[in-house]
Amino acid sequence: MKVQTQEILLRLLQEERVWRLFEIRKLDAMVAHAKGDDKALALRAGTALLYAHWEGFVKKSTELYLGYVETQLKAKRVHYNQVSRNVLAVVLRKKAHQASSSKRIGTFLELADFFHAEYADRFGVSLAGSISTAANLTPAVLVEILATLGIEVCDDSITDRFEALDELVADRNSVAHGEHIVPPAKVFSERVQLVLSMTEWVQGALVDAASTNAHMLVR
Repeated sequence: MKVQTQEILLRLLQEERVWRLFEIRKLDAMVAHAKGDDKALALRAGTALLYAHWEGFVKKSTELYLGYVETQLKAKRVHYNQVSRNVLAVVLRKKAHQASSSKRIGTFLELADFFHAEYADRFGVSLAGSISTAANLTPAVLVEILATLGIEVCDDSITDRFEALDELVADRNSVAHGEHIVPPAKVFSERVQLVLSMTEWVQGALVDAASTNAHMLVR
């Protein structure tokens, strides 16, 4: 998806987050007002949906950011040797993946050509499909995704939340696999705040990366 300016990127990120916030808050209220067996059902269903919004926002927002990066690099006719290490790593991963699925020497010669000649060419690779949340969006997977974008997670206020995120993923998996687990209402409410704050942080990190030209070798 082409995202031509920082202003458009910010608007799209906000739109992607706002509708999720509305659903999450409605969900939180529904769980809070549910009684008896309905409470347990709401907590189980709510856990699955809360995780879905966490994974969905991270995947969609990072794809939007890469759409912005790709649009900028191509519009400004940037060369491969001018992009940041992480963008170049994404390009090399794509080319290596294409080569690994073939036994033809020609495919590997194309990869060699990139190092010999194309490295000085204009950027022309699609970055679509570069983000994967794997089977579960655990903190380790989140760190890997952000590293793909050149974003480091070094803030203790963020890493301190990783254990709680792992627990959300674990309970979501239990629910998804048909196990009868019911998270305590207090824990669910804390997880709502966790997802709200983490999606806000991810959005801010992406906006900061765009504003500082994190995709460029020299900013």
